[in-house]
Amino acid sequence: MSKINRPMSPHLTIYKPQLTAVLSIFHRITGTFLSIVAYAFLFLNGFFDLHLHNYSIYNIAYFLNFSSHWFLLSLLFLILLSIYYHFINGIRHLLWDTGRALEIKNVYLSGYAMLLISFFATIGTWMLLI
Repeated sequence: MSKINRPMSPHLTIYKPQLTAVLSIFHRITGTFLSIVAYAFLFLNGFFDLHLHNYSIYNIAYFLNFSSHWFLLSLLFLILLSIYYHFINGIRHLLWDTGRALEIKNVYLSGYAMLLISFFATIGTWMLLI
C-alpha cells in the first residue's frame, strides 16, 4: 500500500474561534454538566434516603455548610448559570427552527443578548437566594 501525500484538513488550531462555535460548544457542555448534576442528585437521594424527616440529612448539610462553604456556593452558582445559559440558548435555537434571525448579524446579536440575559438572570436569582 502506498502512502498518499494529501494536505491535512484544517482543524481547530488553524481557525480563529468564532462566537457561534464557542456558544455551541458551551451549550453541549452545560447540557452534559446539568445531566451529571441531575444523575448525581438522584443517586445521592436514593443512596442516602435524603428526606427531611431523616436526621442524617441535617448532619450532612451541617458538615458541608461549615467545612466547604465557598465550594458549595461556587458549585451552586455554576449550576444556576448553566441552567439559565442552556435554557435561554435553547429558546434561541427554537427561534432559529422557525426560520427567523438566521442572518449572521442577528445570530451574533442574539448570541450576545443570550449571554447577557443568562448572566443577569443568574445574578438576579443569586441575589434572591443568598
